[in-house]
Amino acid sequence: MRALPRQAHHALLVAALLLASGCGGAGAAGGARPASIDPAASPASLVALADSAARSGDANLARRALERASEIAPSDPEVRLGYGRYYVAIRRYADAKVEFERAASLDPRNPEPHVQLGIAYLEAGDRTEAHRSLARALRLDPAHAGALAAIRPILEERYRAAGIPPEYAELPARSSVSRGEIGVMLAVELGVDPDRVTWREDAARRTDWPALDAAWGSRWLRASVARGWIAPFADRNLHLDDPLTRGALSILVSELLARSPASRPEVAAAASFPDLGPRHYLGLAAARASGLGLPARDGGRFEPQALATGSEALSVVRGLARSVGALPVVSSEP
Repeated sequence: MRALPRQAHHALLVAALLLASGCGGAGAAGGARPASIDPAASPASLVALADSAARSGDANLARRALERASEIAPSDPEVRLGYGRYYVAIRRYADAKVEFERAASLDPRNPEPHVQLGIAYLEAGDRTEAHRSLARALRLDPAHAGALAAIRPILEERYRAAGIPPEYAELPARSSVSRGEIGVMLAVELGVDPDRVTWREDAARRTDWPALDAAWGSRWLRASVARGWIAPFADRNLHLDDPLTRGALSILVSELLARSPASRPEVAAAASFPDLGPRHYLGLAAARASGLGLPARDGGRFEPQALATGSEALSVVRGLARSVGALPVVSSEP
């Protein structure tokens, strides 16, 4: 696929930024924008008007709408976000950065300011700072669709340079992951050398499985199999295509944590889940996985039979890497 021309790429980024707030505005709905600012308009409607005006190139109306919104609610993070999008649209990136950072300080738990700042950095051509901002957003919300989409081309470049399949960047957006994919994830995030098929603490294991040769990321997957992280079932098959449940994922990372000489016992601090009783066989594994970063589901439930999502798997595997002191092949930080 041919790359977009630079101007077209910039236009798409600006459009994505202006639409990021989800405010369509009058222009998006097909109605005409007012010639003057309604003094009774709410800050939200004024920000929507500014977004609509900026999309159509009416910077003057956008500025006036935002000025009025700022008069009414100067500390509203949505107003600061609107100002940031406006400044990006007119290519005043330094001012956009200030506004997005103000929005982040006013609403520290909201990933949106970091997402929009990251897209602004991409528009300005600074991929390092874009990665930094988008990584902050994903720490707040690992499944944020906008952040995942924006950071994916940056990660693909870095994975490709490290010899990792560039499709690895797609895993966080997956609704489920397979045993084969978690094997690749373990090798990459725990920083193993895929050219060494034995590990200092383990006897050599079988790595001539026919399924490994055809598997996605086979070079990295074979390293996990060699270390016993992905082991055959009783039928002597690896079942690489089987989807991984949250329960199976918790058992896997719990066992790897216990096997590591650098593991920290406090990671296994007690955790309670309304759907796991005090004597549930997954109690310890669920507690360990939770301590490593596996988020609970709605209502604080663990849901062991539910399929683990890509973002959940990546979060807990990275938590495991941090706990045992492993360095990933490609850092999630710039």
